[in-house]
Amino acid sequence: MNFLAYLFDSARVERRDALRAALAEAGKSASPGGAASVVVAAFGGQSVQAIADVRSDAVRLYGSHAATAMKDGTVSEADDEGLQQLLAALQLPARDVQDWERQLARPRSFGRLRRGHMPTAEPSPILLHSGEQLHVVVPAILVEERVVGRSFQGSGGGISVRVAKGVSLRTGGGKGRSVAERDYVRVAAGNLCVTSRRLVFGGDAKSFALEWRKIVNIELDQKALIASPATGNSRMVRFNNLVDQEILQAVIDGATAKAV
Repeated sequence: MNFLAYLFDSARVERRDALRAALAEAGKSASPGGAASVVVAAFGGQSVQAIADVRSDAVRLYGSHAATAMKDGTVSEADDEGLQQLLAALQLPARDVQDWERQLARPRSFGRLRRGHMPTAEPSPILLHSGEQLHVVVPAILVEERVVGRSFQGSGGGISVRVAKGVSLRTGGGKGRSVAERDYVRVAAGNLCVTSRRLVFGGDAKSFALEWRKIVNIELDQKALIASPATGNSRMVRFNNLVDQEILQAVIDGATAKAV
């Protein structure tokens, strides 16, 4: 190796080590935005080759902050912006972080929904109020608790005999009483609609609409939703198909947050 080549290689190693030290310092930052500031200061004026020499270190730094940002299943607005700043500062090709970006997609969506960046759905199966936006439509049925039959219970011993659907007789025993048998039954088919102002079920035989500010509790899973208003009976709908519970919950959270 001639002297000039030696000097060139030595300078390259020094630049690489300096950049690695800067990336290590950026890794200590509590936020991706803070890390981006450190990287901008270190990478400023560096050649493409110098930055390429520490690409693997840069990918690890981005991955570390990405993993921290989404550890609770969502990404905050500050972390979302910080990650974008960090990615730009690191000057990484998209292919180098595509796995991390894929993992970030869902938590980012949750974060944006909960901050009120809501989707829109159209056409609307319900009549919207002026300025009201429709976010989600889910085919569903409305169910209500009803008396579906009666049985006779004696105060003493005896045997209960079912003689017809919804009718049971108890033989033997002493004095008894008629007891209502209750169950949830379908009362209407339609769509559950999440809007910017209300939770609405538009059905063929029965409908309801509840303003977000008047709902005190919502229970949700993949199969059904129960909404409990401050006054009146709870409303229960069962979905025609399994829903993405986390996404629907995020949309509801975003809608209620904006309605407050």
